[in-house]
Amino acid sequence: IEGLSLLNEGDANGDEAYRERGYGKSLLQESKKFCEEKGISIIEVLSSDYRTRAHHFYESNGFVKSGYRFFNEEYWKERK
Repeated sequence: IEGLSLLNEGDANGDEAYRERGYGKSLLQESKKFCEEKGISIIEVLSSDYRTRAHHFYESNGFVKSGYRFFNEEYWKERK
């Protein structure tokens, strides 16, 4: 498998009432397990720059921040 998207960031940005209950950690652990079973050794997580709480979550679960992504203005304006 060359690439696989398991979850879109918008899907994971759940209701405040369900945060801090371990659902995200469980989902991440199952995703890692799935990738390991399929022989996938690289897992990339994309997150918007303003989602610092999510960044802390990923870092506390063994992920390392590696850089930034850049898009041309036309593309970015269409997304908003």
